[in-house]
Amino acid sequence: MTDHYLSTVYARWTFFDLTKISIDRGLLYSESNGSPEEYKRHLITPPASRAGIPCMSKALVITDADEHNETGHLIEDARTRKEQMDKRQRSLSFTKGNSRTFAVRECNAETS
Repeated sequence: MTDHYLSTVYARWTFFDLTKISIDRGLLYSESNGSPEEYKRHLITPPASRAGIPCMSKALVITDADEHNETGHLIEDARTRKEQMDKRQRSLSFTKGNSRTFAVRECNAETS
């Protein structure tokens, strides 16, 4: 229902002042952090591993849709799965403690 609402709603918006917005992308991978062959997107590090940005280095980012190891390849062992789940939980806790709340005001199409 949300997709339908967002695709069909008519509203007038006040645009953000983009000069007041900063984007913190967290830890980013660069070749100064190690060779592209050794890059591990899902390395077990607190609170998060270095993210690779497409076309910014020669590092290959692999992420299997199922549970994966530090290099992104499919795994089935319980120890690695627990490590990755614990890492996700730390990331969620870190994000929750460092996020900002934005108020959303419902727009009345008849008065806008």
